[in-house]
Amino acid sequence: MKSNFILNLTQHLATPEQKAAGVVDTEGEIRQELVKLLTFDSLESTAPEEVARRAKEIAFLATYAVSDGHYDEFGDGSGGDPRFITPDAVMIGGISCLMASLEMELRLLGIQPKYAFSLRRSVEEVMPDGSIQKVGSFKHLGFVESPVLGTRTDWRVEQGCF
Repeated sequence: MKSNFILNLTQHLATPEQKAAGVVDTEGEIRQELVKLLTFDSLESTAPEEVARRAKEIAFLATYAVSDGHYDEFGDGSGGDPRFITPDAVMIGGISCLMASLEMELRLLGIQPKYAFSLRRSVEEVMPDGSIQKVGSFKHLGFVESPVLGTRTDWRVEQGCF
């Protein structure tokens, strides 16, 4: 069963603007597992096999990640059982080497990956001791979708690869 919300599959909680646009955060043990899977803390953890494994596990979480509290809110008729609900789309972001594999795994499950598009502002303030404090702010403006991988073949012809 599908529902019309965007599941947050990033390490960061959704901003108020993102929540207003239909983004729902993961919670509890699912959120802890998601953050663990999105955290790459060594070069070895970025080995292709490990990246592919994590992409599959994160995509699976998308089919089982929404807490009971959100089902009535969206009126999806699932009876509160998360096994019967899949988001139409997910918001993704993280280490670059994971994104292509994660997009593919999500699309195989019929879930549209989206990236948050934010206006970023940075202000530097000189502190009394002469040091500089940098403060950043982000304003959510919408979502962007990447093209489906493998749909553009004309570059191969142009580059003489055939």
